[in-house]
Amino acid sequence: MSENFSIKPLGEVDQKPAHIRPFSRSTIKLFKLDEKASRPDILLDEVLSWTSAQPFLTQRLCQLLTQLQGFILAGDEASTVKQLVQTHLIDHWETQVASEHLKAIRHELLKNQKCDPFSLLQLYEQILQEEKILVPDSPAKAELLNLGLVVQQENKLKVSNRIYQSVFHLSWVNQELIRLDFSRNRIKFFKLDEKASRPYVLLEEVLLWTNGQPFLTQKLCQLLSDSQDFILAGEEDARVKQLVQTHFIEYWEVRLVSEHLDTIRDGLLRNKQCNSFSLLQLYQQVLQQEKVPVNNSPAQRELLSLGLLMQQENQLKVSNRIYQSIFHLSWVNQELEKHLPHPLSQLETPKSHSFKQSLLHRR
Repeated sequence: MSENFSIKPLGEVDQKPAHIRPFSRSTIKLFKLDEKASRPDILLDEVLSWTSAQPFLTQRLCQLLTQLQGFILAGDEASTVKQLVQTHLIDHWETQVASEHLKAIRHELLKNQKCDPFSLLQLYEQILQEEKILVPDSPAKAELLNLGLVVQQENKLKVSNRIYQSVFHLSWVNQELIRLDFSRNRIKFFKLDEKASRPYVLLEEVLLWTNGQPFLTQKLCQLLSDSQDFILAGEEDARVKQLVQTHFIEYWEVRLVSEHLDTIRDGLLRNKQCNSFSLLQLYQQVLQQEKVPVNNSPAQRELLSLGLLMQQENQLKVSNRIYQSIFHLSWVNQELEKHLPHPLSQLETPKSHSFKQSLLHRR
């Protein structure tokens, strides 16, 4: 059995550039795998069984093995590599060693400028379900090959490697297809494809502000639909930001979303179910980016019910950037001062109270 496995800090490992095609004894020598395992060739085979010789992933996995403390005995190669892949590449992959590489693939899948992302995911879903499929030439096929997410073998497409298949798995694809289908319907309904050269990117910018809140999303899409300007590639961010600023945030009390925001403000300041000071204190905590775990308190339930906060991975966060821009920290601090339970200026000592009573008695 392999013993005392732990990963040394990356700084302790030689950071040498790796040109690891073809994979051979030079790879074993480069990463000193012969010092890490009794059967380095078998160890490398296990690496390649996960990466399918994808250069970046192979390099990262070999580096992880180099950092591993402990010697890998015969028979432990598969379990050791599998554990490293799971804990350092797949689990919580967005913060792991291959995050930038995998994020780039995800970005090109979901925000592709050459091909409809919905078509890309539909084809990728087919490949995941059938493992190997014969696919006629199409823009979606060309893009998936270009991304390196799939490879062609004997005229059939298959997922390039097990790591990609584990990260961009079928459940994830299904979720994204549902989201994109919803986006397609919105684009069609508001005719955003007539308003922008990249309607999907435009809608993504809208959702970055609204986080999918139905009323805000509808109003912002309607503003874009009513606009006379055509939005070119690269202009989406600035255009949406301008509309949000001028039609939602500035002088919001007289804007088209005023009633919606009034309801939230009244729910904070004039709440009949919960003390307003407690609500403001909780909201202040969340704004200050403190980790506020969900505990089902009356204040939490009320802010979640208002829609001002949302729950994400058992933590509370502000529901969207528009709410955060309007009900900002300075505003909360001012309101907290107004809602102090017992302002010092209004406190009466027993002595002052009895003095007033005596005056009244004399009168």
